[in-house]
Amino acid sequence: MDLSKTEDTIKKLEKNGKKIEKIADYLEQFQVLHDELNELPKNIEKNYNSIELRFKKLVEKIEKLPNEAEKNNTVLRNYISKLESEIKDHLKKNSDDLSNTISDFSKRLNEIEINQSSIYRTLKTFVSITLLLLAFNSIYILFF
Repeated sequence: MDLSKTEDTIKKLEKNGKKIEKIADYLEQFQVLHDELNELPKNIEKNYNSIELRFKKLVEKIEKLPNEAEKNNTVLRNYISKLESEIKDHLKKNSDDLSNTISDFSKRLNEIEINQSSIYRTLKTFVSITLLLLAFNSIYILFF
């Protein structure tokens, strides 16, 4: 009977050994989990710092937007002023060209009126001379 008790004890020890082995595995898993959980606050802090840094950069970009918009407005205003000046110069040049053309046209019209007046006087003189010649011719025919 001593042997059977010994065998029973050995079997119980083997069962307990297996249980202890499982507990040791669980303890190792618990240790890994514990280490990961210990690292979690550090990772959260890193992520928080990263998010905070990105947020600060975003805020800086947003703060720069009015300055960039003002720069763009200034560039746009300068471009519009330059364009307006070019348009005014172009219109002035075209206006001057048109004025010169109208002036030339007026001069030519005056010349035509002068020539027409001269032609009219010449024609009037020619008609007068013709009438005088006809009168002299009539008088000549009557007397001779």
